[in-house]
Amino acid sequence: MFGVTVKNYENAKKSFVTMKIDNVDMIESNLRILDFKGQLSSFGRVEFRVKGLWGSINAKGINKNAVKNICKQMGYLTGNKVNGDAASQLMVCENYQGNDYCGQTQLPVHFTAIKCDDQDKNIIDCYREISVDQDHK
Repeated sequence: MFGVTVKNYENAKKSFVTMKIDNVDMIESNLRILDFKGQLSSFGRVEFRVKGLWGSINAKGINKNAVKNICKQMGYLTGNKVNGDAASQLMVCENYQGNDYCGQTQLPVHFTAIKCDDQDKNIIDCYREISVDQDHK
């Protein structure tokens, strides 16, 4: 929500109109979780905004500490990874509970890996491997 100053010319006073932001791209944070419908959620695909462009993470390259770090940074107590088993090459995002969480194919995959240690307090402190031409699936 945000407020916009509006002049009331009849009474020469200022008032505020409150508006809701319906566009998930306009949120303040550079980190978000989207559900399979593309709506902000507490469960779904993690995306980062880098240089103004939203993109995802290769789920196979993210460790448990990074997942917990991301969730804590977003205000949650903890978090769990439910996708991207590197050993089996399983990609659950295409059909998790009957829905496709992989995201829009035109958006980039920003990171192929994010690895956090126990002492990392912010996702920016963690090791991140930049993606080069990787798709969502």
